[in-house]
Amino acid sequence: MISRRKLISGAAALATAAMLPSNPAGAISGIIPGAIRWDAWYGSTPGSSESGVNGAVDISLGPAQWQPRAPWFASPVSAYLNSINGGTQATIDEEINLAAQAGLKYWAYCWYGQQTPDSSMQIAWHLHQSSSVASRMNWCLLLQFTRTGTWAASIPTYVGYFQQANYQKVLGGRPLLYVFIDNLTGLNAWGGSWANVQAGFKALRSATTAPGLATPYIVILYGWPPTAASYATQTGADAISEYGAGLTSGIAEPWASAEPGMEAYWASEAAAGMPIVVPCQTGADTRPRSDHPWLGGKPHFGESVYVVPPTPAQVAAHLQNAINYIAANPTVCPSKAMLIYSWDECDEGGNALIPTLGDPPVNTDAGQPLLTSNLLAAIGPVLRAAA
Repeated sequence: MISRRKLISGAAALATAAMLPSNPAGAISGIIPGAIRWDAWYGSTPGSSESGVNGAVDISLGPAQWQPRAPWFASPVSAYLNSINGGTQATIDEEINLAAQAGLKYWAYCWYGQQTPDSSMQIAWHLHQSSSVASRMNWCLLLQFTRTGTWAASIPTYVGYFQQANYQKVLGGRPLLYVFIDNLTGLNAWGGSWANVQAGFKALRSATTAPGLATPYIVILYGWPPTAASYATQTGADAISEYGAGLTSGIAEPWASAEPGMEAYWASEAAAGMPIVVPCQTGADTRPRSDHPWLGGKPHFGESVYVVPPTPAQVAAHLQNAINYIAANPTVCPSKAMLIYSWDECDEGGNALIPTLGDPPVNTDAGQPLLTSNLLAAIGPVLRAAA
């Protein structure tokens, strides 16, 4: 496992803050809000190379300080340890209902599924596939570049996914596909050549259009917009975005001072000359991983640098600003898609949209479906109004 985000600093992004639009006049409709899923919370698959991740996040979110950030189905077993396993059909069904009720249209699954046996990180996806309410929540692939070495063999599988009714489409039926440049070592599997990646993308496009589907809408995720645009141009991708948007450079930085940098990042991406999928962020607090660096590194390194978690109202305002930006910039944002960090990056980013022990779903009537959490209740009116 490696760190999956390379974000520009909020201070650098502030240079373009003046480019952000005011609220556009008129109705806003057709927005497609989605959220990233990184599914370490659903148990382990024996033999999977990711089978130890579930135990690692039990520990990182184990201290009493961090237990409230764990998904609501976690069970604290002590003041130092969580037991987190949401790998049941009922749990995923409830997540689907909660997310759909809040106005989310799709989940972008960080993809580990090409492994044999299937990765522990794909358990939630399999349960989504088998859910009786699967149609309420669309999904799409978020491929990690370091895991695309089996590209040619995977093309038929990807095309099969694109044909699913609940695979997310944009722009009149184009399957949405994110490719996250998580590490340039991934280029080794392509012979060190971006031209080979472009040929791989062309092969996927041809295989997708053969059965009558529209060509995929391929979005490159990378932290520095000019470089992201360069990768997109060299590979023939359609747009750029990022796994998150802006990074704090302060000690316990208030959300009010960090958010402008996150939003200015959108203009930085637009200035790179490619269409964009607007990235949004619900938090930037990696302290649980700093305390227990299971990805490597020194304990407690950098843990003083984080953004104070926003309130539900602040998250809702941030998403409204993204919607306004998309509406005001239709040429820059033709897909009308949003990519929110995140649904369940509970130990890396914090303040995830998934209901948590600290903000659990509410059930007012015994035996009735869960309703919502405070955070989902706050963003729901914003997202539903822009649908």
